Amino acid sequence: MHTGVNAIDDYAAAVASERQAWEAVRHHLPGSAGFSQELWRQWRLAVDAADQAAARAKRSISLAPATAAGTTVLGTPRPQPVQLPPIFSRLRLHRQRP
Repeated sequence: MHTGVNAIDDYAAAVASERQAWEAVRHHLPGSAGFSQELWRQWRLAVDAADQAAARAKRSISLAPATAAGTTVLGTPRPQPVQLPPIFSRLRLHRQRP
């Protein structure tokens, strides 16, 4: 299973492959002159691969270990928690009881 930076690199590579496949079919869409079923199939496979790589990258990001606010993850500082105005702390959400 791909994790962390490798999953993100895999996603970037899959997107690049999809773009290359798209360049081959973009002016030869179904119903137009020069349409190639094989090139279209290759593009669709590249789109599917990019979608799967995106899901793996998303999982690798969401499964990353939690860190405290203000610390750095992979060179990027984490944002500080948002302080809401006091008016929001006094609001109560009214729930209907079953």
